[in-house]
Amino acid sequence: MVDGCLLSFLQMSASFYFPALQATLPLIVAEKDLLQLNGWDMNVATAARVTGTALAGLILVYSAIDTLYMLSLAAYIALLFYRILVESDTFYLRILPEQDYSFATEVKVHDTLINKGVKVPKVIHFEHKNHLTGLSLMIMDEMAGQGLSDCSNYMDIKNFENVIYDAGTQLALINQIPVDGFGWIDKNNPITLAGEHDSFKAYYHEHYENDLSLLSNYPFNIDEIKNIRDILETGFKLFDRKESYLVHGDFDPTHIFQENGYFTGIIDFGEIMGSSPLYDLGHFKLHDGESGNKKGFEALLRGYSEVKHLTFHEILEIDIWALFIGLRRLGMIYGRRWNFYHDHLIQTVKSQLTVLNKNI
Repeated sequence: MVDGCLLSFLQMSASFYFPALQATLPLIVAEKDLLQLNGWDMNVATAARVTGTALAGLILVYSAIDTLYMLSLAAYIALLFYRILVESDTFYLRILPEQDYSFATEVKVHDTLINKGVKVPKVIHFEHKNHLTGLSLMIMDEMAGQGLSDCSNYMDIKNFENVIYDAGTQLALINQIPVDGFGWIDKNNPITLAGEHDSFKAYYHEHYENDLSLLSNYPFNIDEIKNIRDILETGFKLFDRKESYLVHGDFDPTHIFQENGYFTGIIDFGEIMGSSPLYDLGHFKLHDGESGNKKGFEALLRGYSEVKHLTFHEILEIDIWALFIGLRRLGMIYGRRWNFYHDHLIQTVKSQLTVLNKNI
């Protein structure tokens, strides 16, 4: 039964990959070079089949066939994101695996942000539905440098904080863009940025009760769980919003790029939402210092405040968002194999409780 399911998923993945590859080739070379490239493609594919068959045989000697299926599936899924080298230029091709969705909204967000002076990758090609695959695709410029989380530990602290500061000024611009509604942005509506919920309350209550009920499976006692509920209920009454703004949705050092100690831009707008403009600051604070990286929240806050002055109550709201997002993340990862992220979230949620108990 399991083998049959894995094989079905594998065939589904292959059905995305091969048409996508054929659709991509004409986008990256001139028509006069297409014949030669197709020849190279066939030669590489043939060599891959021969070596792949031999490698699969070796894997089967030491592993179960389920492992082989899972490795193949992971490889196909990974190929929905391509790095394309054209002479001295690098581009990235993304293919959306869901047939009912489009990159149109994300393209609109990239264009809007660039017009506001935000440094994000430029979309140089977009197809709502590719005629061969039936899937949406887009090609973007490469963002110079590397993610801050990959290099923060060997960066000079001054350069690190300067990069974070610059990212804060840019984040404040992102969070000024109005959205109609709250929650995940509708990927089928490229005309208007619209969230899935009409009200703030419907948005934050979607998983709230279930996430709270799961806390008893973590090292939180009854008093702490009640404390979390009381703080969030009080906070969201204070900050019940009528307006929604664009948020990155997953903002942390992974998505801040730098080169030689200078900020180069922000990437990955695949989880954009309509929410409080302070959501991203709360998300960053929750994950600040994760995996032993340098902490940068204070520098981020200084940069943000350079563009948008933050009051005491808004600083308090950031802490409430950090608590709320921590609760949501613990709910999302419940049942997964325990790792450092569980420990980080638990520790940060408890520290946020301490801060908020002093200030609310």
